[in-house]
Amino acid sequence: MKAQFLLSPDVTFLNHGSFGACPKPVFEKYQYWQKELERQPVQFMAEDVYTHLKTA
Repeated sequence: MKAQFLLSPDVTFLNHGSFGACPKPVFEKYQYWQKELERQPVQFMAEDVYTHLKTA
């Protein structure tokens, strides 16, 4: 389980509620969408985001 997070390996992190870390797959998907936004910010926010939200 610990390998699924980007936390320092020498830390035992117990709080995954209010200040919890994202699992690696979630963080990677977040980075993917952030890059999509940065490629064409206006088109993404004005058009593409609605298509993606409908399929989410």
